[in-house]
Amino acid sequence: MDHRRAARRCSAQNLLRSFLALTRAIETAGGNDEDLCRMARDRKLLEQMARLLMQPRVSLVRIAFAGSDGFAPLMARGNYDWISPEIRHASAQGTTMAPRHLGLVLVHYNSTMLTADVMADLARRRLRPAGIEEVLILGASAKTRDLQRSFPIIALGSQWNSEGGSRVCPLLAGNPSNRQLLVTDVASQWEAPCRFSAIRPPQSPGCR
Repeated sequence: MDHRRAARRCSAQNLLRSFLALTRAIETAGGNDEDLCRMARDRKLLEQMARLLMQPRVSLVRIAFAGSDGFAPLMARGNYDWISPEIRHASAQGTTMAPRHLGLVLVHYNSTMLTADVMADLARRRLRPAGIEEVLILGASAKTRDLQRSFPIIALGSQWNSEGGSRVCPLLAGNPSNRQLLVTDVASQWEAPCRFSAIRPPQSPGCR
């Protein structure tokens, strides 16, 4: 199963609800029906709205991490319904992790993306792609473990060659009835619902 293709189609009811919300927003701003109709005639206005809607959304998740003796205890705390054997193998060398406060950034592009483009954008934002350690902390925290039921969470900071020769990375996926810790191929397109986990490195004392 390709968990990138977890996008839900927008129903006619949701489209109507969105249109009515747009109408109310225009009226609140002092506009009228003519302003609403202008969207259908003004191509530049439509393009501006589309660019605004497609801007990446960045959210910050804060986690108080109590520490761990390695990756295996973190996976146990995560209480997943399924863990990929490759994840268990890749995590076998996990070392002791001290308690800390983790600020995990989730970037949502809301469009299909290639790994190279994601990595380049994260670099422009001065973000480091999160690795397996950070997503295991995310999945083990009672505060954040259910996020993956709503959207896939990708950790491009940990990549390795699978037994089949593909380049893979960790993925937190799920739905209302289960949660999974998987690996996924980084070579294909990422679908719109995906969130890319990242860390903002601390600035050195000389930085402003």
